Amino acid sequence: MDFSTRSMHIKRRPDRIVEVRMNPNWEEPDTPLVVQENIDAIKQALGLEPRGCLLFMPDYHLSKELLELYRDAEFKGAAMAFVIGSFQSKVLGNLYMKVVQQTEKELRPMQLFTQQADAEYWLKSQVVKSSTGH
Repeated sequence: MDFSTRSMHIKRRPDRIVEVRMNPNWEEPDTPLVVQENIDAIKQALGLEPRGCLLFMPDYHLSKELLELYRDAEFKGAAMAFVIGSFQSKVLGNLYMKVVQQTEKELRPMQLFTQQADAEYWLKSQVVKSSTGH
């Protein structure tokens, strides 16, 4: 099942992974309204059962305010894997993880990856752990 916002494309895969990619045609600056649309769509894609979230980090800067909106969204995914493809996306991924880790009481599993296959393998193991309670 696919979901789209103005700036994101979200796909709920049959392997219980929700794949999140930025819309390559999106050229407007992100705003709190755009971020809220994205959050709502990701939550809808995650649904109620344990899933992992595979996020492809964008190559552009997001302000700390916008990162905090994503942090505060309380996604119910089993884990979050961030795929980075450039130095800029690595900086953004590290910043997001730092913002989250400073404020979350119960840290959900999160990790940065340079390879999609590695991220998927890790996410699937995290979804199984979440499903079995281990």
